[in-house]
Amino acid sequence: MCQTYIEISSLSLILCGAEVCFLSKACQVYDQQKFLVLEGGLCNNVYIMMEHTLMTRLTTSSALLELWHCHLGHLNINTIICMVDKGLITGMTVSNRQVPSSPCKPCLEGKQTYEVICKIIIMHAEHVLGHVYTDVCGPLPVHSHCSY
Repeated sequence: MCQTYIEISSLSLILCGAEVCFLSKACQVYDQQKFLVLEGGLCNNVYIMMEHTLMTRLTTSSALLELWHCHLGHLNINTIICMVDKGLITGMTVSNRQVPSSPCKPCLEGKQTYEVICKIIIMHAEHVLGHVYTDVCGPLPVHSHCSY
């Protein structure tokens, strides 16, 4: 039998309306209707929990696609839709699948690049005025999103 392990914060369970009880070396989690959802024991200073069939009642969440994008570390929108469609995430639903027309501000800022301008010339002219660099037009009006 293959077992998967996930980390669950007791605070996040409480904020979802669950009741978390620690008894000696045991832990039990009850949902809002007082049904047992998780139970487990202490092993190497970590509680190993056995999932009950009602676990999805605590962890089901629905949000806008843009909100999932932010909560999942600005993951690609198409990847989020694919994960939901293939059922790779239990309890996750997207209430509005409308793809935003433009990237969000943190994604734009994260894609900006910065290159250091070399202050030392590697190539030299073979004769006087062999290479002339000038700013003929002045600063060009290059527009980017929010001037990044």
